[in-house]
Amino acid sequence: MLDDLKVFHKTYEFIKWVHSLLNKFPKGEKYTMAQKVENTALNVLEGIIQSNNEFEKTASLKKTIVELDKLRVFFKMSKDLQFISFQQYEFGVMQIDEIGRMLGGMLNKFAKFEQDKIEKRKRFDERINLEKKVDERKKDKDVNEIAPAG
Repeated sequence: MLDDLKVFHKTYEFIKWVHSLLNKFPKGEKYTMAQKVENTALNVLEGIIQSNNEFEKTASLKKTIVELDKLRVFFKMSKDLQFISFQQYEFGVMQIDEIGRMLGGMLNKFAKFEQDKIEKRKRFDERINLEKKVDERKKDKDVNEIAPAG
C-alpha cells in the first residue's frame, strides 16, 4: 500500500536530495542545522508511514504537517545563513509545498471520512435508543393488559 502513495515517493526522493545537499553544509553546522533539517525531513517520512498504517489517520497527518512546517522554517534559516543557495532553497521549498498540498489533500479526505463515520455512528446509536424505548413501551403496554384491573 505504501508503494501506491505518491506523497511517500515524493518525500523519499526529496530526502535523498536533501541528504546530498546537507553534505555541503559547513563542517561546524553538520551536527546542528544540517542534523535538524535531516531529522525533521525523516520525521515527515515517518509520519507518512505512520498515518498510512493507522485506521484513523487525521491525528498523525496533522503531526506530519507540523513537521513539514518546521522543515520549511529550517530551510529558510539555512538559506538566510547562506548554507544553501537561493536556487537550492527555491527548489526545496517547491518540493516541500508540493508534499504539503498532498498531505493537506489526504487530511481533508480522511477528516471527511472520519466525520462521516462519526455521524453514521451517532445516527445508529439514536436509532438503537429509539428502538429500546419502543420495546420498553410495548413491554409496559403488555404488562398493563395482562395485569388484572384493580
